[in-house]
Amino acid sequence: MSLQTPPSSHHSLSFRPLTMADLDAITAIEQTAHLAPWGDSSLQACFDEHHDFVGLFEGAKLQGYFVSHYVLDEASLLNICVAPNAQGKGLGNQLMQQVIAAAKRRQCASLFLEVRASNLAANKLYLRHGFVELAIRKGYYPGVDGSPREDARVMQLLLA
Repeated sequence: MSLQTPPSSHHSLSFRPLTMADLDAITAIEQTAHLAPWGDSSLQACFDEHHDFVGLFEGAKLQGYFVSHYVLDEASLLNICVAPNAQGKGLGNQLMQQVIAAAKRRQCASLFLEVRASNLAANKLYLRHGFVELAIRKGYYPGVDGSPREDARVMQLLLA
């Protein structure tokens, strides 16, 4: 899969499945972009046939990725991440388009996700792509720097 180069970019954007060889680059982004980053063992567990682990590259540089999990006709977006120095350029939007396309290719009827209630940029992104809130999971996310646990919004996008 490859994409058209946005007018403001000097490097072409492309997507490809990630492998264990990409783990150092993934971990570097994960540790800097998330309040509660996944550890290597959690990331490594996603390299199997039940997951899509796809990277977004600008030239040869990994700038973001997503992990989706599939069970029967349901997809769950487990992790989506854009490197902090690449945020604000529409890459999250490009990744979401790929997440949705991958779920459709696997003939999923719906796509689920959880998002921190305080993550306004992510909440806006999901709403823009047509997700609706199904429920609130109280205290789902660990608190950061001594703050209390945080609620998650459970969201769904109907694909079929």
